[in-house]
Amino acid sequence: MHKLLGTLVISSAFFASAAALADAPKFYASAAISYADQDFSTDYSSTIGHYDYSDKAVGFNLTGGYQFNDYFALEASYYDFGNAEDKRSEGDFHYKAKAEASALGLAAVASYPITDSLKVYGKLGAAYFMSELTTGWQVTYNDEVYSSGNSDKDSGFAPYFGAGVALNVTGSSEVYLESSKFSYEASSDMGDYDHDVINTSLGYRMFF
Repeated sequence: MHKLLGTLVISSAFFASAAALADAPKFYASAAISYADQDFSTDYSSTIGHYDYSDKAVGFNLTGGYQFNDYFALEASYYDFGNAEDKRSEGDFHYKAKAEASALGLAAVASYPITDSLKVYGKLGAAYFMSELTTGWQVTYNDEVYSSGNSDKDSGFAPYFGAGVALNVTGSSEVYLESSKFSYEASSDMGDYDHDVINTSLGYRMFF
């Protein structure tokens, strides 16, 4: 009886310690490769007028954060969304555009453990978004070639939100899949343009 009671006490203490450790505050860092779906909508009244295009590019993101408990964390991230390009032709008129974007983000993260090793989470934050759009056109008329190009960049704050799922693999690390959306409204001397990004990431996160 005493042995059984002792075993139960030791087991209870072990599981209580494990639960406390799992819920203990901790730092974390992660790295991910991403697939960014970028959408552009321009309103350049003095140049090409209204123009919509979208393209996908490979990028990456790096994150550092602090996990207060199993349910709440704060994190800072750097996102590189890669280069998205678009080319169009109509007869002798040829048009091309290239978009480059990156962002520095700060977000609050809410998690919900489904099992001991699987959790889902959502995030909401603000990002300092850096956007650059390069456009150019070329037209042939009476055997003469005419061309022009513009480069437009802007930066500022933009909201973003996302959701993901994470699988614990070693106790102190996990793999995750998440998707986040950024929406930025840029303004410049050439005109205004909207730059939206849906960024899907596959990454590895370590806790310290």
